Amino acid sequence: MKYILLVVLLISPALVTAKNNNIDDLIRDVGYESNQRTAKTIEKIITPAGSHWKIACKRDRFDDTKICKMISKELQVSLIQGQLGVLVGRRHASNSKSAIKIDNNKTLYGAEGVFSDATQIIYQMKKGRTVYTRFYELNKENNKDDEISLDGFTERFEKMKSIYDQL
Repeated sequence: MKYILLVVLLISPALVTAKNNNIDDLIRDVGYESNQRTAKTIEKIITPAGSHWKIACKRDRFDDTKICKMISKELQVSLIQGQLGVLVGRRHASNSKSAIKIDNNKTLYGAEGVFSDATQIIYQMKKGRTVYTRFYELNKENNKDDEISLDGFTERFEKMKSIYDQL
């Protein structure tokens, strides 16, 4: 309970500013860029030794919006008001495509880092070993590709859901 309260106090108030409660906007607002210093503090609080999946959760005190996210490198999995989301990258170029591929599964595409088929992606991630991501960052000349181990993903995902349920 202590770490949840501390996380609530640390996460940026900018998370509340979603336009028209649109889930895609909310996912972007909760995005990777929220605050690097906060992410480092949260990592120390709720990331066990050896894990690269960082978890942050909060309940908005004004509208009771529940938000949890877990991050590794340029990949974020979120649970916002009961809806799952997947976000790849940060500072996306307008109308740019993003891609995610788990192991040898089919490549899935999203717009500006947001994917509409989060449930399918998370299902594959739970069973997979490696996730590959690609996005086009604003003011950069090339795609940014990454490879992320899924070691420990399922356990951390279940932990995130447990924290979310306690908010």
